Amino acid sequence: MNNFGYLIMNVAKELRYQLNGALKKAGVTSAQWAVIVQMKLAKVPLTSAQIADLVGMDRATISGVVKRLEAKELVTIQTSAEDRRARTLTLTAKGQKMFDHCERIANVQMSDFAAPLEQEEQEALVRLLIKLEEGHHVG
Repeated sequence: MNNFGYLIMNVAKELRYQLNGALKKAGVTSAQWAVIVQMKLAKVPLTSAQIADLVGMDRATISGVVKRLEAKELVTIQTSAEDRRARTLTLTAKGQKMFDHCERIANVQMSDFAAPLEQEEQEALVRLLIKLEEGHHVG
C-alpha cells in the first residue's frame, strides 16, 4: 500500500517490535525505554503526567510503566516541592547505567533497521522527518 500515513505507522510498528526484542535482553521494554530517555533528556525532574504527554501514553499506562521502573530500581518517585499532589521521577544511578546500556542497544538496532537505505537516503529521511515533526510541533 502506498498510503503515506499507513506506511509511517507500519514502519514505526516494525521498528518498535524490533527495538522491543533488542531491549528485552536488557530487561526493559520500548515503553520503559521511552520514559527513561525523557527523564535523561529533562533538565529537571518530571512528573508522570509530563512524561505521559511527552511519550504519548495515557496516565494509566504511564503509571504502570513507572511502577515497573521503580520495582527495577531504575527510578525514584518523590513528592513534588511545587505541588504536594504531584510526584516527580528521578533516574537512579542504576537507571543512568541502564540508559547508557540501552542507548548503545538502540543505536545498534537503529543502524540495523536503517540498513536497507544508503547513508545519503538515511540522512534525507532524517531531515524530512524533522521537518514534519517541526511542522506539526511534535516533540
